[in-house]
Amino acid sequence: MTDPHFQSVLILADESANWKIGGLRQLDRLLLALNELAIENRYQEKIDIFIFWKPEIETSARWLPSLPQLNRVQLTESPYSGSCILATCLFVARDGLAEFFRTTSVARFEGSNVELMSVWPQLSQRFDTACRSAIGESWRFLNSTQDIWSSETQLLRRSGKSQDGPVARFVNRPISRAVTRLLLRFPITPTAWTISICVLLARRRTHRRFLRCFRGNHLRR
Repeated sequence: MTDPHFQSVLILADESANWKIGGLRQLDRLLLALNELAIENRYQEKIDIFIFWKPEIETSARWLPSLPQLNRVQLTESPYSGSCILATCLFVARDGLAEFFRTTSVARFEGSNVELMSVWPQLSQRFDTACRSAIGESWRFLNSTQDIWSSETQLLRRSGKSQDGPVARFVNRPISRAVTRLLLRFPITPTAWTISICVLLARRRTHRRFLRCFRGNHLRR
């Protein structure tokens, strides 16, 4: 691994770990962003990640990501000294994590596992300070659930392409984003939506063929 920033990461997880933006929970989003970063930079080793839950969060409410795409990161049972600190209140759009590290002063964990449970507030404060001292176009600090809507809007706006023409940019994309935002409210995967649409289209075509055949037979009589 060539970049020391990503040898190991400590993620501060609190209530925001479960906040969904664009249909994806914040904790899942962070790990996917780290996984993507490792792939793009061709790291030879997996990134070690320790998820440090806020002590006030009940054990039954804590969880670990298990997405099949996470093949360049691995979870550890304890943090390493010098680990880069992230938090689930950090929203990153596509490629946003790389920009975050370029525009902020990276906070690090310098301590031992013995004192771990007592330092969550201090680590959180250090991360908050680092975020508030910088501004990014593809990342933002989430203060509360009220920031979810604006973050989702930011995410959808980045779905366009530079080669989009006027019609795609001002007609197709806005309609697509509105439909996408609506569909994200339902607990169904994009693959399932695609299959459902294909089935509906197939049924519609079959219905049209039936009507044409019925009308043709009726006219012959």
